[in-house]
Amino acid sequence: MVLENYIVNNFTRAAIIFLGLLMVLRVGASILERILLRLVKKTKTDLDDIIVKKSSFPITIIILLISLKIAFNELVLSGGLSEDINSMIYSLIAIAIGYLAYVIIDIAVFRAWNRLSKKVGIKTGESLAHLIQGLLKFI
Repeated sequence: MVLENYIVNNFTRAAIIFLGLLMVLRVGASILERILLRLVKKTKTDLDDIIVKKSSFPITIIILLISLKIAFNELVLSGGLSEDINSMIYSLIAIAIGYLAYVIIDIAVFRAWNRLSKKVGIKTGESLAHLIQGLLKFI
């Protein structure tokens, strides 16, 4: 890599790559989020607005983990430790993607259930909605 010529210490180089990549990816995600928010404001429902706003945190976590993974490639560690850390980072990325999917499904199911209960006229619909939302959080 080009930085090897300027920064000899692997840890310093990894830290610089991590911080730089994190800033670039987060700025890109912020720009994309603002564009999406402008687009979804034009729709009739506010479901997409809520999804874009609530998905910001999981996307930030995913960006953080991807930056960490790329920066970690600059470090030279013993084979077993390197593989364990790589597996841990991949697992955390999978968990963050799962959480993002949960946020989207939770919003969609909760809103659909509330609309259905209002349309049908179920008086205990809100209680059932909270029960279903609690069940989704448990799963």
